[in-house]
Amino acid sequence: MARPYYLLDTNVISEETKLFPAQNVIEKIKHYIPYSAISTITWYELLYGMKKLPEGRKREFHQKYLYEHVQLTYPIISFDDHAAFIASDIQAWIEKKGIIIPSMDLLIASTAVANNMILVTRNTSDFKAIQEVSPLMVESWWEVD
Repeated sequence: MARPYYLLDTNVISEETKLFPAQNVIEKIKHYIPYSAISTITWYELLYGMKKLPEGRKREFHQKYLYEHVQLTYPIISFDDHAAFIASDIQAWIEKKGIIIPSMDLLIASTAVANNMILVTRNTSDFKAIQEVSPLMVESWWEVD
């Protein structure tokens, strides 16, 4: 298997479960599967989202999708000591500018930076402040070429 090049944000993985997913995003996901991974933070967000659903078919569908597709398809990249070091630097720099960013976004972005990966997300604007103080690379697959 190829070394993962893309770190997929939670909203990318969730796109496949939508009733009417963006087809260009689905095509990119399929094309780049061998080069994609998710972070332990994204894995947590996906599991938590599924566990918040009431018992029933929708929850069973999401559970099956997570355990039988996502977990088996994508390497899960850990938020490790190197990513923690990067996250602490980024947060300190951003807070000096008076900017507060959601912790989960910071941890996902730091995992991407620590592993020299491109973060793929629908919410590119959420990561602008991080990009200003780090080498974070961000792409949106929602933008049509």
